[in-house]
Amino acid sequence: MEPRIATVNRVTKETDISLTLNLDGSGQCSIDTGIGFFDHMLNGFARHGLFDLTLKCRGDLEVDSHHTVEDCGIVLGEAIRQAVLSCREPSVLLITGKGAETRQKRGLEYIDTPSDVDYVRAFLQEYDARRGR
Repeated sequence: MEPRIATVNRVTKETDISLTLNLDGSGQCSIDTGIGFFDHMLNGFARHGLFDLTLKCRGDLEVDSHHTVEDCGIVLGEAIRQAVLSCREPSVLLITGKGAETRQKRGLEYIDTPSDVDYVRAFLQEYDARRGR
């Protein structure tokens, strides 16, 4: 089988991203987005999916983490698309998971609060929107 590997770079006013993905790897990864929780989630994605993933992102974290997370989703979606399409043999990649919700209790009522988990939702939406292009 041909290797399913892709490298994608993206530079915008808000982010500078370099990503290499090997879909037929062993789960090795080197991830640095500047967002600890997000790095942890991507690490689990690569390790449990047995993908080799190298991701380096410099984003405008002094503003917030939205652009970093969103653009990483765009780049990962594009890398998966390129890696799958680079293989001449039929190739399928199924990524599933469960949604996340963050809530905070104030008094006796729960209120919705933005958190790093909310940014993961934005990441997955960008990945999903880009995967078929």
